Amino acid sequence: MNTDLFVDPTTLSSTNLPMQDTHMHTKYTDGRDSVAEMHAAAVDAHLDVIVFSEHVRRSSVDWFHDFAAEVRAMPSDRCRALVGVEARIESFDGSLDLADEIASACDAVVASVHRFPDKGGNRVDFKDVEPETALKWEYELSMAALENPSTMILGHPFGMSLQRYRVVPPDDMVRDVIAQAGRHGKAFELSGVYHPNLWHYVTMCCEAGTRVVLGSDAHSTGEVGLIQRRLKKS
Repeated sequence: MNTDLFVDPTTLSSTNLPMQDTHMHTKYTDGRDSVAEMHAAAVDAHLDVIVFSEHVRRSSVDWFHDFAAEVRAMPSDRCRALVGVEARIESFDGSLDLADEIASACDAVVASVHRFPDKGGNRVDFKDVEPETALKWEYELSMAALENPSTMILGHPFGMSLQRYRVVPPDDMVRDVIAQAGRHGKAFELSGVYHPNLWHYVTMCCEAGTRVVLGSDAHSTGEVGLIQRRLKKS
Protein backbone atom coordinates (compact mmCIF):
# COMPACT_ATOMS: atom_id res chain seq x y z
CA MET A 1 0.00 0.00 0.00
CA ASN A 2 1.29 3.42 -0.95
CA THR A 3 0.79 5.61 2.11
CA ASP A 4 2.96 8.28 0.44
CA LEU A 5 -0.38 9.48 -0.91
CA PHE A 6 -1.52 10.47 2.58
CA VAL A 7 -1.58 14.21 3.23
CA ASP A 8 -1.21 16.11 6.49
CA PRO A 9 -4.41 18.21 6.54
CA THR A 10 -2.70 21.06 8.39
CA THR A 11 -0.72 21.78 5.20
CA LEU A 12 -3.84 22.35 3.09
CA SER A 13 -5.04 25.74 1.91
CA SER A 14 -6.82 26.97 -1.19
CA THR A 15 -3.42 27.97 -2.57
CA ASN A 16 -1.54 24.88 -1.38
CA LEU A 17 -3.20 21.69 -2.56
CA PRO A 18 -1.47 18.41 -3.42
CA MET A 19 -1.92 17.68 -7.10
CA GLN A 20 -3.34 14.21 -6.62
CA ASP A 21 -6.60 12.48 -7.45
CA THR A 22 -6.99 9.17 -5.65
CA HIS A 23 -10.43 8.16 -6.89
CA MET A 24 -11.41 7.60 -10.52
CA HIS A 25 -13.10 5.04 -12.73
CA THR A 26 -12.81 4.00 -16.36
CA LYS A 27 -14.58 1.88 -18.97
CA TYR A 28 -13.40 -1.18 -17.08
CA THR A 29 -16.40 -0.61 -14.78
CA ASP A 30 -18.80 2.34 -14.73
CA GLY A 31 -16.60 5.12 -16.11
CA ARG A 32 -17.11 6.67 -19.54
CA ASP A 33 -13.50 6.98 -20.71
CA SER A 34 -10.42 4.79 -21.06
CA VAL A 35 -7.37 4.57 -18.82
CA ALA A 36 -5.30 6.50 -21.38
CA GLU A 37 -7.96 9.22 -21.74
CA MET A 38 -8.26 9.68 -17.97
CA HIS A 39 -4.48 9.82 -17.64
CA ALA A 40 -4.27 12.44 -20.40
CA ALA A 41 -6.91 14.50 -18.57
CA ALA A 42 -4.82 14.28 -15.40
CA VAL A 43 -1.77 15.57 -17.29
CA ASP A 44 -3.88 18.45 -18.65
CA ALA A 45 -5.03 19.22 -15.09
CA HIS A 46 -1.36 19.34 -13.96
CA LEU A 47 -1.84 16.48 -11.51
CA ASP A 48 1.29 14.75 -10.24
CA VAL A 49 -0.24 11.43 -9.24
CA ILE A 50 -3.55 9.63 -9.77
CA VAL A 51 -5.05 6.39 -8.51
CA PHE A 52 -7.32 4.36 -10.78
CA SER A 53 -9.66 2.97 -8.11
CA GLU A 54 -11.81 0.65 -10.20
CA HIS A 55 -14.88 -1.00 -8.67
CA VAL A 56 -14.21 -4.64 -7.84
CA ARG A 57 -15.85 -7.74 -6.48
CA ARG A 58 -14.18 -10.98 -5.48
CA SER A 59 -15.01 -12.20 -8.98
CA SER A 60 -13.07 -9.36 -10.66
CA VAL A 61 -9.85 -11.37 -10.84
CA ASP A 62 -10.69 -12.27 -14.46
CA TRP A 63 -10.12 -8.67 -15.71
CA PHE A 64 -8.17 -6.99 -12.93
CA HIS A 65 -4.68 -7.96 -14.11
CA ASP A 66 -5.30 -6.56 -17.60
CA PHE A 67 -6.51 -3.33 -15.99
CA ALA A 68 -3.47 -3.16 -13.70
CA ALA A 69 -1.06 -3.74 -16.58
CA GLU A 70 -2.70 -0.97 -18.60
CA VAL A 71 -2.43 1.48 -15.71
CA ARG A 72 1.21 0.61 -15.06
CA ALA A 73 1.99 1.18 -18.74
CA MET A 74 1.01 4.87 -18.54
CA PRO A 75 3.99 7.25 -18.90
CA SER A 76 5.10 8.61 -15.55
CA ASP A 77 7.18 11.61 -16.59
CA ARG A 78 4.33 14.12 -16.14
CA CYS A 79 1.80 12.21 -14.02
CA ARG A 80 2.31 8.96 -12.12
CA ALA A 81 -0.55 6.45 -12.41
CA LEU A 82 -1.15 3.97 -9.58
CA VAL A 83 -3.25 0.83 -9.45
CA GLY A 84 -6.09 0.89 -6.98
CA VAL A 85 -9.55 -0.50 -6.40
CA GLU A 86 -12.73 0.61 -4.70
CA ALA A 87 -14.16 -2.28 -2.70
CA ARG A 88 -17.63 -2.45 -1.23
CA ILE A 89 -17.91 -2.78 2.54
CA GLU A 90 -20.11 -5.83 2.62
CA SER A 91 -20.87 -6.51 6.27
CA PHE A 92 -20.87 -5.02 9.75
CA ASP A 93 -17.72 -6.97 10.61
CA GLY A 94 -15.81 -4.72 8.19
CA SER A 95 -15.18 -7.34 5.51
CA LEU A 96 -14.72 -6.16 1.92
CA ASP A 97 -15.92 -7.68 -1.33
CA LEU A 98 -12.31 -8.07 -2.40
CA ALA A 99 -10.10 -11.00 -3.37
CA ASP A 100 -6.71 -11.28 -1.65
CA GLU A 101 -5.09 -11.71 -5.07
CA ILE A 102 -6.36 -8.26 -6.08
CA ALA A 103 -5.60 -6.54 -2.78
CA SER A 104 -1.99 -7.71 -2.82
CA ALA A 105 -1.45 -6.26 -6.32
CA CYS A 106 -2.75 -2.78 -5.48
CA ASP A 107 -1.05 0.46 -4.57
CA ALA A 108 -4.26 1.55 -2.83
CA VAL A 109 -7.52 0.00 -1.62
CA VAL A 110 -10.46 2.33 -1.12
CA ALA A 111 -13.24 0.90 1.04
CA SER A 112 -16.66 2.46 0.49
CA VAL A 113 -20.27 2.04 1.57
CA HIS A 114 -22.31 1.38 -1.57
CA ARG A 115 -25.06 -0.87 -0.26
CA PHE A 116 -26.54 -1.68 3.11
CA PRO A 117 -26.52 -5.30 4.29
CA ASP A 118 -28.91 -6.59 6.88
CA LYS A 119 -27.53 -8.45 9.89
CA GLY A 120 -27.61 -11.64 7.84
CA GLY A 121 -25.46 -10.13 5.08
CA ASN A 122 -28.23 -9.74 2.51
CA ARG A 123 -28.65 -6.52 0.55
CA VAL A 124 -31.38 -4.16 1.68
CA ASP A 125 -33.20 -2.03 -0.89
CA PHE A 126 -32.46 1.68 -0.35
CA LYS A 127 -36.17 2.54 -0.31
CA ASP A 128 -36.69 0.18 2.62
CA VAL A 129 -34.19 2.01 4.82
CA GLU A 130 -35.20 5.08 6.83
CA PRO A 131 -32.75 8.01 6.69
CA GLU A 132 -31.84 7.74 10.39
CA THR A 133 -31.15 4.03 10.00
CA ALA A 134 -29.08 4.65 6.87
CA LEU A 135 -26.90 7.11 8.77
CA LYS A 136 -26.43 4.69 11.66
CA TRP A 137 -25.56 1.80 9.34
CA GLU A 138 -23.14 3.87 7.27
CA TYR A 139 -21.38 4.92 10.46
CA GLU A 140 -21.14 1.33 11.73
CA LEU A 141 -19.92 -0.05 8.40
CA SER A 142 -17.28 2.68 8.12
CA MET A 143 -16.01 2.18 11.66
CA ALA A 144 -15.70 -1.57 11.09
CA ALA A 145 -14.01 -1.30 7.68
CA LEU A 146 -11.34 0.99 9.13
CA GLU A 147 -10.22 -1.95 11.29
CA ASN A 148 -9.78 -4.14 8.21
CA PRO A 149 -6.05 -4.47 7.34
CA SER A 150 -6.86 -4.32 3.61
CA THR A 151 -8.46 -0.89 3.88
CA MET A 152 -6.13 2.00 3.09
CA ILE A 153 -8.60 4.81 2.37
CA LEU A 154 -12.21 5.32 3.50
CA GLY A 155 -14.00 6.36 0.32
CA HIS A 156 -16.55 9.19 0.26
CA PRO A 157 -17.35 8.94 4.00
CA PHE A 158 -21.08 9.32 4.70
CA GLY A 159 -21.66 9.66 0.96
CA MET A 160 -24.78 7.48 0.90
CA SER A 161 -26.40 9.44 3.72
CA LEU A 162 -25.51 12.80 2.18
CA GLN A 163 -26.50 12.12 -1.41
CA ARG A 164 -29.15 9.42 -1.37
CA TYR A 165 -30.93 10.36 1.85
CA ARG A 166 -30.03 14.06 2.15
CA VAL A 167 -29.01 13.50 5.76
CA VAL A 168 -26.09 15.53 7.10
CA PRO A 169 -24.15 13.49 9.66
CA PRO A 170 -23.64 15.23 13.01
CA ASP A 171 -20.11 16.42 13.67
CA ASP A 172 -19.59 14.05 16.60
CA MET A 173 -20.30 11.09 14.32
CA VAL A 174 -17.92 12.38 11.64
CA ARG A 175 -15.27 12.99 14.29
CA ASP A 176 -15.62 9.38 15.49
CA VAL A 177 -14.93 8.08 11.98
CA ILE A 178 -12.04 10.49 11.47
CA ALA A 179 -10.51 9.44 14.79
CA GLN A 180 -10.96 5.77 13.91
CA ALA A 181 -9.13 6.32 10.62
CA GLY A 182 -6.26 7.97 12.48
CA ARG A 183 -6.04 5.21 15.09
CA HIS A 184 -5.66 2.57 12.41
CA GLY A 185 -3.34 4.51 10.10
CA LYS A 186 -5.90 4.98 7.34
CA ALA A 187 -6.72 8.04 5.25
CA PHE A 188 -10.03 9.91 5.25
CA GLU A 189 -11.05 10.80 1.70
CA LEU A 190 -12.07 14.37 0.97
CA SER A 191 -14.61 13.81 -1.79
CA GLY A 192 -15.14 16.24 -4.63
CA VAL A 193 -18.56 14.74 -5.31
CA TYR A 194 -20.08 13.89 -1.95
CA HIS A 195 -18.89 16.41 0.64
CA PRO A 196 -20.73 19.75 0.71
CA ASN A 197 -18.44 21.46 3.23
CA LEU A 198 -14.95 20.24 2.46
CA TRP A 199 -13.03 22.69 4.62
CA HIS A 200 -15.10 21.80 7.67
CA TYR A 201 -14.00 18.18 7.19
CA VAL A 202 -10.41 19.38 6.79
CA THR A 203 -10.69 21.20 10.12
CA MET A 204 -11.95 18.07 11.89
CA CYS A 205 -9.13 16.00 10.39
CA CYS A 206 -6.62 18.60 11.58
CA GLU A 207 -8.05 18.41 15.10
CA ALA A 208 -7.75 14.62 15.12
CA GLY A 209 -4.36 14.44 13.43
CA THR A 210 -5.83 12.14 10.77
CA ARG A 211 -4.32 12.21 7.31
CA VAL A 212 -6.40 12.70 4.18
CA VAL A 213 -6.40 12.04 0.46
CA LEU A 214 -8.07 14.07 -2.27
CA GLY A 215 -10.50 12.16 -4.49
CA SER A 216 -12.81 13.33 -7.25
CA ASP A 217 -14.66 10.02 -7.84
CA ALA A 218 -14.23 10.92 -11.51
CA HIS A 219 -16.20 8.86 -14.02
CA SER A 220 -15.19 10.94 -17.06
CA THR A 221 -12.28 13.07 -18.19
CA GLY A 222 -14.10 16.29 -17.31
CA GLU A 223 -14.31 15.24 -13.66
CA VAL A 224 -10.59 14.55 -13.21
CA GLY A 225 -9.21 17.05 -10.69
CA LEU A 226 -12.68 18.08 -9.53
CA ILE A 227 -11.57 17.94 -5.90
CA GLN A 228 -8.94 20.64 -6.42
CA ARG A 229 -11.43 22.87 -8.21
CA ARG A 230 -13.94 22.52 -5.40
CA LEU A 231 -11.42 23.17 -2.65
CA LYS A 232 -10.20 26.31 -4.42
CA LYS A 233 -13.76 27.64 -4.72
CA SER A 234 -14.90 26.77 -1.19
